[in-house]
Amino acid sequence: MKLKKQAWKVFCAFVVLSCSTAAVSRAQRPVFDFEGDVQGWKVVEDMDDNAAEEVFVDDSRSTAGYHSLGIDVGFPGGAAVRTLISSRDTSMYENIELDVYLPEDAPGDVSCLLFLQDGEWLWYQTREHSLSRGEWQTISASIAPESLDWKAVGHSQPWNVMSRMNLNVIGVKLVSQEQYAGRFNIDNVSFGRVLFPDHTKNVSRLSVGEKLELTFDLPATYTNPFDPEQIDVEGIFTAPSGEKIAVPGFFYQEYERRMVTDEEGRRLEALDPKGAPCWKIRFTPMEAGTYSYEITVADRGGERSTGSYQFEVERGETPAFVRTDPGGGKGFVLENGDYFYPIGFNYRSPYDVRYEQNILGRRITEPREASSSSNVALDDGTFGFEEYMAEMAGYGMNFIETWMAPWWLALEWSPQRIGFRGAGRYNMRNAWKFDRVMDAAAAHDIHVMLVIINHGQLSTWVDEEWQDHPYNVEQGGFLESPEEVFSDPRARRLIKNKLRYIVARWGYSPNIFAWNLLNEMNLVGSQSGFWRSDEIVEWFDEMATYLKEIDPWEHMVTGHFTGNFNSDIFRLDNVDFTANNAYYNVRDQNLVRRLQGAYHFHRRFEKPFVIAEFGGTAGGGTVRNLRRDLRVGLWAGYTMPIAASPLFWWNQLVRDQEWYHIYHSLVQFEQIVGGARRGMDTLHPRRWELTAAPPQNGDDQETDSGENDAVRAGNEDGHGADGLMMHCPEKDAYIGWFYNTQYLQDLQESVVLEQIPLLELEFQRINEGDYRFVLWDTENGKALEETEIALEPGIAIPLQPFTKDIAIYLRRLQ
Repeated sequence: MKLKKQAWKVFCAFVVLSCSTAAVSRAQRPVFDFEGDVQGWKVVEDMDDNAAEEVFVDDSRSTAGYHSLGIDVGFPGGAAVRTLISSRDTSMYENIELDVYLPEDAPGDVSCLLFLQDGEWLWYQTREHSLSRGEWQTISASIAPESLDWKAVGHSQPWNVMSRMNLNVIGVKLVSQEQYAGRFNIDNVSFGRVLFPDHTKNVSRLSVGEKLELTFDLPATYTNPFDPEQIDVEGIFTAPSGEKIAVPGFFYQEYERRMVTDEEGRRLEALDPKGAPCWKIRFTPMEAGTYSYEITVADRGGERSTGSYQFEVERGETPAFVRTDPGGGKGFVLENGDYFYPIGFNYRSPYDVRYEQNILGRRITEPREASSSSNVALDDGTFGFEEYMAEMAGYGMNFIETWMAPWWLALEWSPQRIGFRGAGRYNMRNAWKFDRVMDAAAAHDIHVMLVIINHGQLSTWVDEEWQDHPYNVEQGGFLESPEEVFSDPRARRLIKNKLRYIVARWGYSPNIFAWNLLNEMNLVGSQSGFWRSDEIVEWFDEMATYLKEIDPWEHMVTGHFTGNFNSDIFRLDNVDFTANNAYYNVRDQNLVRRLQGAYHFHRRFEKPFVIAEFGGTAGGGTVRNLRRDLRVGLWAGYTMPIAASPLFWWNQLVRDQEWYHIYHSLVQFEQIVGGARRGMDTLHPRRWELTAAPPQNGDDQETDSGENDAVRAGNEDGHGADGLMMHCPEKDAYIGWFYNTQYLQDLQESVVLEQIPLLELEFQRINEGDYRFVLWDTENGKALEETEIALEPGIAIPLQPFTKDIAIYLRRLQ
C-alpha cells in the first residue's frame, strides 16, 4: 500500500510538470509578485552565452496584481534568470510554482526548465518542458525530499531533505535553437504546500469513553517536531453540548517488537521501526451525540486548518477517569461518582537492580544497557508488563505506579544512550513502549500513576544521574547544576514541552490515574536541603498549573517525598493528593506504627494520602519479613484512612514467590465492603476494645484489659493482639483488622508464631440495631463467619483464634 501511495505521488508530480495549463489562483501568497521591483531577480552572469539580456518590471501583463517580471532575450541558446532565496525558510514546502508567458510570435521550439542551487551551491534542474505561445502557463515541480523531479547537474548528490532545507537560488531557464529577439514574462513565483492531506480514523463507530485516533502526514519537515514553537498541531473538538476542547497533536513512529533470548537465557525485548513517522491526535469523547472537529497547524509558514469534520458518539459507560472525592472524603472516586480504592504495587520498570542484588544476591550494575548499535532492551519490556497486568487482573488488582526513568520510559536523556537525542527531542521507542503499557492497562482495567521525573535525574548525591542529563553542559546542554533546572527559563520551557507531549499522547486514557511530576523530591539537587527552597515550590506550582491547563481530561497531579516532609508543595491548589514512602527497619519499629505516623503527619494537608513505596528498608529485607510486610501493609493501609493500598516495591517477589493471593484476599474483602469504606475515619480505641474472652469449659485464662488499650490478650511470651478500626457514621459501618503483635517483629527463621486465643470485640458506643457481621480469614481470603447480629453498647462480638491476623466488617442493616 505504501509503494502504491509513493508511486501515485511521483505520477502526480510528473503530470503537473508535463501539462501546461492556464494559471489559477493559489492559497499561498506568492513569494515574488514583482509589484514593486524586480525583487532581486537578475540575469545569470556566470553563464556562457546567456541569451537573457535584461530583467525589469513589466506592467503590460500579469497573473497576480498589475505587474510581472519582463525578460528580454536574444535566441538561440538558453536564457537564464535567478534570485537568491537563502534568507527564506523553504523547509515546510512541497512544491514550487511560477507562471510563464510566451509571446505569440515566439519560436515553436521554446521550452522551459526550473533550476535550484542548495546551500553548497550544487545545481539541480527539472527536465525541459514545452510551452504554448500566446498564453500564460503554470510550471510546477515537487521539492519534497522524495521528489524525482530534480536532476543533479555537475555533481552526483541526489535531491534530498537537506537540499530543500538549505536552498540558496531559484531560477528559470528558457531554451530555443531558433533566431529570435523578444520579451518573455514570469509572475506569481510561489512555494506551495499541501495544506492538509487526508487523515484516517482508528474506528468507524465510537461510544462514550472510547479512544478516537486521527492519523495524518504533514508535508513540512521540521528540525524538531517535538518543539511547539516550530510546529504546533491541535485538534479542536466541539462536543454536542457546544463545549470546545483543544487537544495537542504529537509526532509518532510505529515499531514492531519481538522477543529474543540472550546467552544467559534471559528474555529480551527487541524493537524495529515500522513505516514512516506521522502525526496523531487522540481524543476521548465524554458525551453522546454529534461531535465536530478540525485539525490546526501553526508553524513558521503561518496558521492553517482543515475543514470541519463530524463523527457520531453512541451512549456508553462513563470512562473511568479518577478524581479526588468531591464530598471532602479522604479517597478517590470515578467519573461516575463510584468509590475507587486502588490496589496494586509499584512497578517502576521491568528491571530492578536492588531486587537482583539485595533479594536474589546477584552481582550486577544498573542500568543493564544495550550497546549504542543495538535495538535490544535488556529486559522483557512491554511483554513483561502485559504478562504482569494479565496476572494482576486475574486477582482483581487495579493499580500500578511506573516511571519515565532513563532505563525504562524516559523521553529525554543523554544522546549517548540508544534511542535518545538530547534535550527537547524524544525517544520514540520508549513512547511506543508506553503506548503498549497503556493498551494493556485498558485491556485489564488497571490504572497507572506515571512518574514523569525520577529524583535521580536531578540529583548529584542520591541515585545520582545528573551527569547524564541532556540539560547538563557535560552532555551538550546548558546547565551547570540540577538546581538550575528549577529556575532556568529554557529548562522550564523544555519541561513544559515534554508535559505537553505526554498529555497529547496519553492524556486521552482514563487508565492514567495521575501525573506524578517528581518523585522523592527531598533527594533532588546537590545537597539535602534543596527541597526547602522557594524555587522548587514555585517550579512545581508552575508545572502543575500548566498540566491542569492543557489536560482536557483533568487527571490528578501529585508529587512525592521519601518521608514526612512539611512541604508547601502539598499545600498547592493544583496538587490533588500527597504521597510518601513507608520503608522502615523492623528492628527499630513495626510497620503499623510507621504507616500510622505517615498518615497522621499528612492529615495537615487535608488531602487524600498515598504510600507510593514500602517493603522493609529501602534496601529490602529477608523474604519472610517482606512477605509479612506485604500482608500487613495491605491490611493496615486498608483499615486506616489512606486513599490507596500501600504500593509494595518488590513486585518481582510477588510473581516469583506467588504472592498474588495476598492481594486477592483484600480484593475479595473490598468487594464485600465496597463503597462503605468511603468516608470512613479512624475510630479511637476509646470507642472499642479487644479483650480475651471469658474462660470456657472451666479452663483458666488470664485476662488483663485496661482502659483505652487495644489488647491485653496474653500468652506466655507476653505477645498479644492489637488492631485498627475505622467507622463511617453515615453508613453505620465498621471495618477492623486485628493482628498478633509478635507477627510484626523481626521474623527470623527460629521464630514460631503463637496463636492468639479467642478474643471478644466490644464497642463502648454503637447504635442499637441489627448488623451484618463478616469475620474474614486474611490468610485464605474467605469468610470464617457471615451472619446477622443484634448489637447495643456493651455487647461483645466473639472472634475466632488466629495466628497472624484477622479482619471484620460490620454494617447496620437499614
